Amino acid sequence: MAEFVRDHMRSVWAVQLLLRLRRDSAHCWSPEALVAELRASKNLRRGWPS
Repeated sequence: MAEFVRDHMRSVWAVQLLLRLRRDSAHCWSPEALVAELRASKNLRRGWPS
């Protein structure tokens, strides 16, 4: 797991996002809800699928 994170996660925010999705896997998150939940900037959302 640590190797995967080191090789594929480019920021702490990406790790937090992955953990949030895993913790609430039954929840269907919109990009806007994730930005609000993780108190992120909307600029991080660039490149996400719509």
